[in-house]
Formats: sequence, structure tokens, C-alpha cells
Amino acid sequence: MERELIKRKKRGLLRRDESGQVLVLVALCAVFLIGMVALVVDISHGLVVRNELQNAADASALAGAGKLFNPSPGPNWSVAKNAASSSITWNRSDGKSLGTCTADYGVWDRSQNPAVFVKDSTAFDTTHDPAVRVQVSRAGVENDGPVPTWFARIFGINSIPVGPVSAVAVVSNPGLVTPGPLLPVAIGQAMAANFNNYKDSAHTFQIGSSYHYPISEAGQWSSLLVDSNNVPTIQDLIQNGTPQQIKIGDKIWIQPGTKNTLYDNKNQPSISWFEGKDVFLPVVNVVLSETTHEFATVVGFIGFHVVRATGGSTKTIEGYFVSGFTAPNSGGSGPNYGAWTPPRLVL
Repeated sequence: MERELIKRKKRGLLRRDESGQVLVLVALCAVFLIGMVALVVDISHGLVVRNELQNAADASALAGAGKLFNPSPGPNWSVAKNAASSSITWNRSDGKSLGTCTADYGVWDRSQNPAVFVKDSTAFDTTHDPAVRVQVSRAGVENDGPVPTWFARIFGINSIPVGPVSAVAVVSNPGLVTPGPLLPVAIGQAMAANFNNYKDSAHTFQIGSSYHYPISEAGQWSSLLVDSNNVPTIQDLIQNGTPQQIKIGDKIWIQPGTKNTLYDNKNQPSISWFEGKDVFLPVVNVVLSETTHEFATVVGFIGFHVVRATGGSTKTIEGYFVSGFTAPNSGGSGPNYGAWTPPRLVL
């Protein structure tokens, strides 16, 4: 009997020892679970803040790039930089307005692979686009400093630095136009090369038949991507723009046209609809004349201000090239004929 009691006591002690092990395991699991909560909650919050900073950098870079050639033909490097810096305060992080960022101007160098931002450079061409870079962070004393933690404080981590995040926005001379805003009138490359001689109301030129004006190589009607020598096609393009993307290297159809309704007819689609407005035209690599009936290669795009369109015995479109024209629905990169794409993010 005594031996049996001793055995029972030993079994009881063993059971108590196992209870202690369970408590240790529970404690370890609690630490692990708290760590997981800290990881999920605090790191997730940090990622949300990083996303807010990225959105702020994107918006500020676009605001800066939008001022590179606006309101003057530019380039307005310092104006663009200041616009990017000041616009950061329009954005928020953790419910508070941001206060500071680092804004730089330069070029987006697409001659390198991958493309890179080159700070302070102002030499732009078909492979170097004018650019604004914005960097934003919450670290040190910037924008209220690092992001405070909640659960990670248990492990002595009171805050998490976030950033810097970067955004680069560019503008470029258009290399393509998406469906929409492109009138069915082509400008000859020789005329576009004289851009600086015809870019204000005191220096206009005429587009039309060589029988009616002296610069026969200035421009000509185009049915764009289709060979269609008829008035309804041109009227549809005047009213609705091109239904397809057109880019540098594409071939468009050139055709003469002197029908009155294409020049001046307020009741039907005609160029007179655009009097007093800026329009977007393709530039082609041929010398245009009254006898041009051929596909010509697009080599760029140009802005043109329509002063007036005249029918009757004259049949001309009078206007001038536009410097600093922001071409809607355009992108890519091409030669500089004074037109610019809307600002876009490249990083």
C-alpha cells in the first residue's frame, strides 16, 4: 500500500511538471502572436503611409512638369521646380498635410537602358525629355518624422522611417496621337522647319491650293490612314478626328482639295469651325503640291492656330504655328515643332 501511494505521488509530480511546460509554451506563443500582430499592423500601416507618400510625389511631379512649358513656351525650369515643391502641401499622410519634399529638374535620359533621371541637365532632344523629379519621405524631421508604431513598441521599436519615395514626370514633343484630336490637314516638313518664322499673328501663312496662294508646299488635305479621295471622309475626320492612333513612321494619304464646304461652311464640318482655336496637325516628309496624291511618312506633329478659313474663289486656311502648344491625347517623343505632350509619369 505504501509503495502504491509513493507511485501516485510521483505521477502527481510529473503531471504538475507538465503543467509548467504548458505555461511556458503559452507564454512563448503569446510573444510570437504579439510579434505577428506587430508585423501585420505596424508594417501594414507603414506600407499605407508609403503609398500616400508615393501618391504625393506623383502628384507633385506632374504639377511641376505641367509648368515646364506653361504658360510661356518655356522651358521654365525654376518655375517647374517651384510648382512641384509648393504642391506637396496639397497632399496628406496619416491625416496631416505634408510640408516638405525635394524637387529637382533635369532630363529623362532614354538613351540609357534602363532610362535614368539626370539632375540639372537642360539639354533635351528626341531621347532626353524635360523632367521634374520629386522625392518625399517621413524620416528624421521631415514631415513629422518616422511613422509611430503601436504593437512594435513592445520590442522597443517606437517608429518606422518611410521613404524616400521618388516620382519623375516628363513632357516631350509628341511622337504619337491617340484616337481623336488630329485634323485632316498635313504640314510639309520643309514648312515645319520654318516654325520660328510663322509663330504669331503678325506672321501668318496659308494652306490650300497652289493656284490660290504663294506657298504651295505649306500643307495639304489628308484622309490620314486611308486612301479616300472624297469630301465625306474629310468631313468625318474634321468632326470626329482620327479613329486610330497615328505615330511617327506611319504613312498617311495626301490629296489636294478645293471644295468650298471643306473650308468655310458653318452648317457642315469644315475648318471654319476651328477659327480662333489651336489645332493639332501631322507633319510629313514630302514637298506638298497641287499634284500630290500619295502616302507620305509622318515625321512629327505641330500645333496650328486657325485665324480664318475662306472658301469661294480663295479656298485657303490662314494661321500660324503655336509655340508651347499642349497637344491633347498625345504621347511618345518626336522632333520639336513647338508642341508638347501633357505631363506623364515615367517613374
